[in-house]
Amino acid sequence: MIRLSLTLFLISFVLFVHLHSCTSLKNDADHSVKSLQKASNQDEDQNEDGDQSGSLLSCYDCSAHNPDCGVKESTIETGCKACLVYLNVHDGNNVIRRCCKSGCGKSGTISEYEGRQASVCTKNLCNGIGSEQKLPGYKEVTTTTRMTTTSTTTVTTTAVTTTTAATTTVATTTPVKTSFSCYECGSSNSQGCNNSVMMNCPMCMISRNDQDPTKFDRRCCWWGCGAANQVSNFNGRPTYFCNADYCNGPSSEMTLGSITTTTKITTTTTMTTMTTSTTTKITTTTTMTTMTTSTTTAFRQTSSQCYDCSGPDCGKEASTLSMHCPMCMVYRNPDDQTKIERRCCWWACGSPNTVTNYNGRETYFCATDKCNGPGAESILSPPITTTTTTAMTTTTTTTTTTGCNLTCQNSGILERESRCVCHCLEYTSGRQCEQVDCAQPDIDADICSAENEVLCSESETFAFECRHLCGKCSK
Repeated sequence: MIRLSLTLFLISFVLFVHLHSCTSLKNDADHSVKSLQKASNQDEDQNEDGDQSGSLLSCYDCSAHNPDCGVKESTIETGCKACLVYLNVHDGNNVIRRCCKSGCGKSGTISEYEGRQASVCTKNLCNGIGSEQKLPGYKEVTTTTRMTTTSTTTVTTTAVTTTTAATTTVATTTPVKTSFSCYECGSSNSQGCNNSVMMNCPMCMISRNDQDPTKFDRRCCWWGCGAANQVSNFNGRPTYFCNADYCNGPSSEMTLGSITTTTKITTTTTMTTMTTSTTTKITTTTTMTTMTTSTTTAFRQTSSQCYDCSGPDCGKEASTLSMHCPMCMVYRNPDDQTKIERRCCWWACGSPNTVTNYNGRETYFCATDKCNGPGAESILSPPITTTTTTAMTTTTTTTTTTGCNLTCQNSGILERESRCVCHCLEYTSGRQCEQVDCAQPDIDADICSAENEVLCSESETFAFECRHLCGKCSK
């Protein structure tokens, strides 16, 4: 009996010890699982929050000129206290990403850094692609590529496994280009400019040359440019504008179309007048022949160099020239029709390449440099010739000649043939044109401007039409 009781006691003790051991092992396993789960949860929270302001970071340190900036490991710098991103206002708002090691500003704010507004963050690589969108005034063209990275953490404790997944978005940005490289040359043919290039142009343009419309001016447009990829009127010329590097090169002239040519021919007129009296026979024959051939295009220059002189030597080397004339003109001197007057016409001019009555005189107008030189007078009517035959019934003939002693002033023109009189310019008067009308302003404020004051000494006609500018009247 005693042996049986001892045996039962030993069996009960062994069962108690075994049961206590199993319970302890279970508690230890549960505690290990909970600790690992807590550590995993802390890892997840750190991945989500990412604020590592208390430790050194890895940041992108580069500019958007490098296509790898914010993408590849070669642009990463370590040992940073904060990551920054800001715009370089002196380089077309180019995006700059920096590793900051001191004076960085508060995380999660827009702070001033070296005089610039910078976005500050304290997470690893937090200044990557897309972080610049927080900056004030940032504009971009954005292409977004979504990439998924999966990380797996395996914890082995009584067959317990935990798996976490994180999604990362990478944005690729392409800044809008605002400046271009343009060909810069004049009077070029269809082959271009032989590598003459202007950099940083707001826009490129091409137009026909004023002097030779078969050639082209390829230029950089700095202001007042037209819409891109369209033909607009620019400084009086049809001009094609474009906004890409070297877009005004060969073949761009095709956008301007072809040249328009017009030909005009004016007919011939003959006039004959005969007057007869009983004692005097005067026969006057006037022949006027005008033939004008004019070829015009849509590109006429707006100012010309004109001869401003008279006499047989006018139009030769060293003859007086007036610059910036709206038009040139040539006419016969009313006092001596064999004498040719070559002048600059400033206003109220006739049409180019035509003969018009101007201030009572037959005048030829033209609109190219020195077009009123020798030979231009051939388009005018021949000089008027007068033949007078006088028959007297008495045997004594007395001829009395009355002299004309007028001295025309202020560029007035003396006429002696039919009468002794001075033809005065507008705004001058008096028998000898000695009076200047200063009550009225100069005829054209644009022409009579300070930049044209040099013309006062070149042309007496200009001096009296712009009499206030040229000092004929007190200013």
